[in-house]
Amino acid sequence: DDVYTSAAAGRYPYLPFQMYIIGLSFLLSQSSTVPFVVLIKLFPILADVAITVVIWHAARRSGADSQKAWFLSLLFAFNPVSILTTSYHGQFDAITILLLLLGWFFWHFGKKLQASAAFLGLAILSKTWPVIFLPILLMRLRRTQRIVLYGLITLSIPIALTVFYTLVLSDDPSVMLRRALTHSGVRGWWGASGLLAMGSSNWTALARAGDQLFRLRFFIIAAAAGWALWHTRRQSTLDALVTILLTVFAVTVGMG
Repeated sequence: DDVYTSAAAGRYPYLPFQMYIIGLSFLLSQSSTVPFVVLIKLFPILADVAITVVIWHAARRSGADSQKAWFLSLLFAFNPVSILTTSYHGQFDAITILLLLLGWFFWHFGKKLQASAAFLGLAILSKTWPVIFLPILLMRLRRTQRIVLYGLITLSIPIALTVFYTLVLSDDPSVMLRRALTHSGVRGWWGASGLLAMGSSNWTALARAGDQLFRLRFFIIAAAAGWALWHTRRQSTLDALVTILLTVFAVTVGMG
């Protein structure tokens, strides 16, 4: 069944990368004694472990000694936020972050552009927000041929696998694209809209301001991301990514 139009599935707001992992987990559970609920969490847990390995290698290749590399990687491994997100909340953010991190790793160490673009494309397919990293890299490639090649590889992967999913399962791809490309958190819970929501029941002006803010949310995010992208053009790729993410989170209506 199509997860985007099925009433039983609720509101799934991402592109269909996770559907392939769910399908693989189901097939493995059918051919083994390991329950599906265990297998479906195994992939994000393995991604968390792999992230610690990538951090260790990145630290070593950046000049850190073995002790400092272990310290940095274990800071992530025992970080309560990453542990709770994967094991308690059950989200798959670790997979997205691993793919994005590998995209940066292959670009930063060795300039392996094809591998970097492929991992970034998979990260965008997993959750759309890693697309922020694409203009950061394109601004630093400089040569037109490399810019075009990197952009084509990166974008062709989410487009191709989304089309494949659509041909197999989806009768109406517009529902999937609308949900995946306009997802911005829950209004009134976090961020600026959450602050306004606290007093909107007593002051109607705050409620009107919240409504206006929600209507303008995508313009605000685009302006903030554009400003941050220009501001970080002389920073390293990793510093630029962190700066832009923090800027976007600060102004997003449903987050912060």
